[in-house]
Amino acid sequence: MQSNVYIARGARGGTAVMKVGKTNNIRQRQSELDITIEMSISQPDEAGALDLEAQLRLFILSRGGKKLPRTTDWFYFDSDIYIALYATVAKLKGEPFNDIALILLKPLIQYEAARDEALSQRDVALVQVDLWKWQVERLKEELAAEKAVSTQWQIRYDALKENLEAKGGG
Repeated sequence: MQSNVYIARGARGGTAVMKVGKTNNIRQRQSELDITIEMSISQPDEAGALDLEAQLRLFILSRGGKKLPRTTDWFYFDSDIYIALYATVAKLKGEPFNDIALILLKPLIQYEAARDEALSQRDVALVQVDLWKWQVERLKEELAAEKAVSTQWQIRYDALKENLEAKGGG
């Protein structure tokens, strides 16, 4: 059965990332990962795809790429490594890719990686703001409850004080 090896990039939790993976259905995998699969190469069988996937991971590591913790095929984004990876996959596919394309592609990839990371960081910050709003509301409720209890105790204290004063003890 035919299988595909892909390269992708995007942002995860505020960090720009790149990924090498294998799938039988590119569209489905892209929607599952919520990142951009930019290029794929078809392999005649799953064994060939797994081998190529492993080779591309080693390609990234051999150029100084760093894996995300507890993953095998997710890496911190590096535009130089990604462009070299992209060019390698393009050559494997038989697509023309030259130095001029590299020069034109690099600023675009760097911009998009920075944009993706900024958007991801914004999303993380918005979740944090919502959490803080929820905590503020909870603290307001607790404070209102404490004020109510405090007011009840003050009323009781004032009533006891008046009672003592009325009896001549105050």
